[in-house]
Amino acid sequence: MSYKYLQLTPLLHGWPVILLAGATGAVIAVLFSLIHPLEYSSTTRILITQELSNVDAYTASRSAERIADDLTGVIYTSDFFHKVMNGDPKIDQNYFPTDEISLRKKWEKTVTASVSYSSGMMEIVAYNTDPAQAKEIASAVANVYVTE
Repeated sequence: MSYKYLQLTPLLHGWPVILLAGATGAVIAVLFSLIHPLEYSSTTRILITQELSNVDAYTASRSAERIADDLTGVIYTSDFFHKVMNGDPKIDQNYFPTDEISLRKKWEKTVTASVSYSSGMMEIVAYNTDPAQAKEIASAVANVYVTE
């Protein structure tokens, strides 16, 4: 007998277990997708620039990246959340809980921010079960960043 045949023998004898595990995983995935509500996302990008005179392009780019990186951390604060909610009356206030701890958890799941380090662009993504609300939240977050 060849050595390769001996390595496959346990797999050939255990095919019912492998098939059952695959089918169970597929059923769990389908059930999870049916139970979990569908969420839509809306993406907004902001170009971070800084006016620096007599500075080379690399330093200016790194400075803009650093500012964008700092701004992404601010998005998860309660103060920022309240500025976003007060800045746009079209956002459904009932979507977010009134308890502070639950509110922060929901806000962290609703909005994400990331920085593209090669371009100094900050990307804001808002998730919601209503696509219009996702768009409003992303727009309001971008508006707060630009005006504040």
